[in-house]
Amino acid sequence: MPDEPMPQVKYAKSGDVHIAYMSLGEGPEEIVMTPGISTHLEGLWALPARREFYQRVAELGRLTIFDKRGTGMS
Repeated sequence: MPDEPMPQVKYAKSGDVHIAYMSLGEGPEEIVMTPGISTHLEGLWALPARREFYQRVAELGRLTIFDKRGTGMS
C-alpha cells in the first residue's frame, strides 16, 4: 500500500476549545476514531504501522481521527 501524504489537520470548535481532527478515505460509511488516552495526530501519522492501519480502515469508508480535548493538537 503506497504511503499517502498526511491529511490536513482541521479544527472543530467545542465550547471554548478547538478539537484537532483529520479525515481520509471515501465511501458511504463514516468511521470515527480517537486513538487512545493521549495522542498527537501528526505524531501518530509519522509511525508507519499506525499510518498503514489508518489507511486500511479508510478503505472501508471515510475515517475521521481526532485528538481528545486537551491532548495533542487540541
